[in-house]
Amino acid sequence: KNENLTKDLDKKAEKKDQEVKRFIEETRNILLNTLEIDDTIDWELLKDNSEFEEKAPVKPKIPSKPRKKKVELTEKKELPKITEKRFELKPSFLDKVIKSRSNRKKESIKLKFESVLKEIEEHNNEIEDKNQKLIEKEKVAYDIRFKDWENQAEKLNSSFKSEYQNYEDKKNQFYQDRDNNNRLVDEFKKRYLELDMQAIEQYCNLVLSNSIYPTSFPQDFELEYSENNKSLIVDFRLPSLNQIPSIKEYKLIKSKKEIKEIPFSQSEINKLFDSTIYQICLRTIHELIEADTVNALDMITFNGFVKFINKANGKEENSCIISLQVSKEEFLSINLSRVEPKDCFKGLKGIGS
Repeated sequence: KNENLTKDLDKKAEKKDQEVKRFIEETRNILLNTLEIDDTIDWELLKDNSEFEEKAPVKPKIPSKPRKKKVELTEKKELPKITEKRFELKPSFLDKVIKSRSNRKKESIKLKFESVLKEIEEHNNEIEDKNQKLIEKEKVAYDIRFKDWENQAEKLNSSFKSEYQNYEDKKNQFYQDRDNNNRLVDEFKKRYLELDMQAIEQYCNLVLSNSIYPTSFPQDFELEYSENNKSLIVDFRLPSLNQIPSIKEYKLIKSKKEIKEIPFSQSEINKLFDSTIYQICLRTIHELIEADTVNALDMITFNGFVKFINKANGKEENSCIISLQVSKEEFLSINLSRVEPKDCFKGLKGIGS
């Protein structure tokens, strides 16, 4: 159990140590990291080339149309014929001699035939009525089944039609929004190439917004462009002292089963803070000049502000602690990969408090 606890603590310590070392590395190399990146805005990357990913609704399978059931009908009896043997007259000798006797027998047979015929006809009529009722009953049942099927099919088709229309509306809206976005990008590019003052400010804003800093650093800034002398003023919020890495490393003290923070000394923190703010200044100017494809910038002024609590009144205040104005021509003559940030800043006549 203790062994598992130690392993877990060791993993946590290693993870925290890797995170803080990555933070320190990012902070120390703020300037160098941007030199490997082309800060020019790629207009095509601003465009939305995505496709509508939602799948179209599938047409529902309509149940088969109901079949008519075969009605089991009762067969009718065959009607008798007078020529049948049972109705045959078999005259005796007397019948042949006495005519009236023969006639009576004929009449009797006729009456018998008519009686049988009537009985079967009545039976058949009953069967006919019964069969008709069965046929009518099945017809009513089929009509109900057909109506239910028809309603179900209509409901499925109506629901599909509504879903598909909704799908088409969303799809059309997606491509309409995408096309509108891309049209705005093209218009933005056109205005930038025409040296529109507002477009140049927006472009520079985009350049600095694309710049990636450690997550704890603020990335707030304000820009003001002057087309008369092609100059840009950048008011940039710098990280405060408590946003600079203060922990050097994390170690696991196995005997105490605890993770110990190894802090930087205050002088180390101050030195890292100084280096950081000068690097941010040089990095910001570098990114803007590198991205200036239309030569809209001849001069850049960087003002770095820090928010702090005034210990005299307890209020939060915003103070400019560094300021540098430099021409594009002079800045391009510097090899930033080999400079010491503070010395470079001072060499460019930067002012720091």
